[in-house]
Amino acid sequence: MLDKVEPPSIPEGYAMSVAFSALLDLVRGITSMIERELAAEEEAAAEFREAHPDQEWQPQPGAHLVWEEMVSACWCGLLAALSLLLDASTDETATENILKAELTMASLCGRLGLVTPRDAFITAICKASLPPHYALTVLSSNAANLSSKGAALQLRIVILLPFFFIVEDIPRNT
Repeated sequence: MLDKVEPPSIPEGYAMSVAFSALLDLVRGITSMIERELAAEEEAAAEFREAHPDQEWQPQPGAHLVWEEMVSACWCGLLAALSLLLDASTDETATENILKAELTMASLCGRLGLVTPRDAFITAICKASLPPHYALTVLSSNAANLSSKGAALQLRIVILLPFFFIVEDIPRNT
């Protein structure tokens, strides 16, 4: 029994589980709100095209700006927090939920046309799929081989997803 002045002890993983739940709820909330609005807009566009086949649909001008600003305001912090939780995760279910949250945000950013956040979430998902210390091993062996020849190191990062091909050249001098 605790004394009246002694606070109860907090379980060891409590803060991590609260952060985990809050971040997943944030992703669900943002996604469900914007997806619901996008679905309503697509339905209105379909009805308009049906009623007026000779005219082009013009969506409300301010709606997309609000959604884009909402996602732009939170994606960076959300990605950093999800990545930290992913690195600390030892549970398969938690890892799966974090990866699904990142995939959901990547999809939402893609639908809104936000290229930088979409690419950042896709890169985080791809990094999570690599074995630990993979990049350090590959880069250190390639750098050692190329620096002895005096050649410039050029990394080619190719991320293959079902419908995406992202290729980026990163020139480096060693």
